Amino acid sequence: MFSVQRPHLKPQFIMRSYLPSRRHPDYLLRATWHDYRSRCIYLVTFNKKKWVESFSKVVGRDVELTEAGAIVERVIFNLPERFPQVSVIRHCVMPDHVHLVVFVREPMEHPLGYVIGKLKAACSRLYWDVFGVEREGIFEEGFNDKIVCRKGQLERFIRYVEDNPLRLYVRRERPEYFSRCRCVMLDGEEHSVYGNFMLLRSPVMSAVRVSSKFSPEELADRQREWEETIRCGGTLVSPFISNAEKEVRDRGEAAGASLIRIVNNGLPERYKPSGEEFNLCAEGRLLIIAPAAHRSRSESVRRDECLAMNALAEKIAAGARELVLRNAGKDTEDGSVAP
Repeated sequence: MFSVQRPHLKPQFIMRSYLPSRRHPDYLLRATWHDYRSRCIYLVTFNKKKWVESFSKVVGRDVELTEAGAIVERVIFNLPERFPQVSVIRHCVMPDHVHLVVFVREPMEHPLGYVIGKLKAACSRLYWDVFGVEREGIFEEGFNDKIVCRKGQLERFIRYVEDNPLRLYVRRERPEYFSRCRCVMLDGEEHSVYGNFMLLRSPVMSAVRVSSKFSPEELADRQREWEETIRCGGTLVSPFISNAEKEVRDRGEAAGASLIRIVNNGLPERYKPSGEEFNLCAEGRLLIIAPAAHRSRSESVRRDECLAMNALAEKIAAGARELVLRNAGKDTEDGSVAP
């Protein structure tokens, strides 16, 4: 792996808009406000085609490269020779995809996409030579990029790449805690969910909502209820919007309680939890409930959305009577929450 000093970059922001791909509206977004020829650091991800040999095997925190994966890594090591302006800070060759943290140290004649395209083409040529297959690219079209825009983001990108094998290992070992269902009917309303479905049947659940309209007595009663839920390892249900609600969430996390988090936007096609949410999923302590539809562009939470999310939290905590999970064309009626 290559290592460089971690520079402080100040990207020039022109406008916050995106150009989604028709084929992969969530995966191949490009930032139209950014000059991809400029000095910058990126987290880049691209996938192999299904017919291509696996690049590696995940063993705990590490990956063991196959012959195909060794070809890819060799090209990654040689990338700075072809493009002296580019350094590879971290990389990870997973079984079916590749992660790179790359540093474009000075402006380039061509954009980042040109560099990634040449890297993928070189991998394909070596693969053809070794395996004797027809001359077809071994990677899916395009790539995903994330741009370092603020302090601390580079460290998170590096940690994400380094932890990728462990994350996959944990998801394989505990698949029931990373389940996804695209259509969940809760009292007649459609949602998508991700995480441990069994939390919807927790025997002790409390909806967490803090409002300025609460009287001191009402707020004190709710606080006692939340503390008891936390004490006995129950489940807190909420969008956790206000700082006061987030404080309750943080206390619950630290004390071993579980969380059902309600969000105002649907889950993107390739959604995966990260950071603390991944750890909670690995422990079976998180379920995310979202609208069925996903909006590519981020928007502020509207007041009507806040009211709807809090109402759903109250309904779940009270024990929603009707629950139907619809996954791969199969329905599971009330009484079972297995996907």
